[in-house]
Amino acid sequence: MIEYGEGSYITEFVSGGPKNYAYKFWNENEHKIQTVCKVKGLSLHYQNAQLVNFDKIKDMLCNNTDQTVKLTDRTIIRNETYDVMTKETTKTYRINYTKRRRLDDGSFDTLPYGYRDV
Repeated sequence: MIEYGEGSYITEFVSGGPKNYAYKFWNENEHKIQTVCKVKGLSLHYQNAQLVNFDKIKDMLCNNTDQTVKLTDRTIIRNETYDVMTKETTKTYRINYTKRRRLDDGSFDTLPYGYRDV
């Protein structure tokens, strides 16, 4: 956090899975709260950042929804004749809970799949 100033600190953190996180932090240089969002495999330019951001990830986690967000991007590819083309691609963003399951009691507690009370 040193690049944002000596007294900068994280105020909130959310994670939607491995290499998929966002956080709010106090920026000591500019004296305001800012957000950072990182998602592997997604280019978070302005249009995509409006759809996937700290508030959206937090909402999807807190409400325990299986909601997905469709994102469009333009990528440069080569076809069979090696011509360079721009192609519009679509990616789907969702929260990744593959290792554990959340309890149905409204808390954020999790248990491994296959766990049974004895």
